[in-house]
Amino acid sequence: MKKVYVILIIVIVIVIGVFVFMRIKRKVELKVEIKDVVLLHLSYTKGYMMNANIEYELDYDIENNKYFISVKPYLVSEEDKVISFVDNDFREKLKDILIKYQVDKWNGFKKYDKYVLDGDSFHLYVKMEEDEIIEADGYMKWPENYSSVIHEFDELFMKIYNDNKK
Repeated sequence: MKKVYVILIIVIVIVIGVFVFMRIKRKVELKVEIKDVVLLHLSYTKGYMMNANIEYELDYDIENNKYFISVKPYLVSEEDKVISFVDNDFREKLKDILIKYQVDKWNGFKKYDKYVLDGDSFHLYVKMEEDEIIEADGYMKWPENYSSVIHEFDELFMKIYNDNKK
C-alpha cells in the first residue's frame, strides 16, 4: 500500500512539473521586443448597435512603396472609412505608444467574460520588423493600460481621419 502512495505522489509531482514547465515556456515564447511596426490591426467595440465598432489599420502598399492607414470610426459605416498614406513619423508615433504602455506585455492576452452577453470586445494584431508579433483579444476583459492605448490611438488615427474629411 505504501508503494502505491509513493507512485501516486511521483506521478502528481511529474504532472505538476510538466504543467509549470509548459506555463513558463509559453511566457518565454510570447515575449517580444517592440520594433518598427509594419502591419497593425486594432478593432474594438463600444456597444452592440450597427457600426459600433472602431477599426484602425496600418499596412504597406507595394505598388506605391508607402505605408497607408485605414480608419473606421465609431458609428461610421465600412464604406465611409478613410484610407490615407502616412509617413514614417506616423509609424514612429505608433511605436512610441506601444513602448510607452508596454503593449509587448499584451502578447498572448486572451481573456473573456462569458457571463456578459452584450459587452465590449477588442482585437489587436501588430507585426513588426523581423516578423515579431503581438496579438491580444478580450471580451469585457482588458490588459494593463488598455484605455490609455485606445485613447492615444484614437487621437493619432482620428487626426488623419478628420484631416481627410475636410
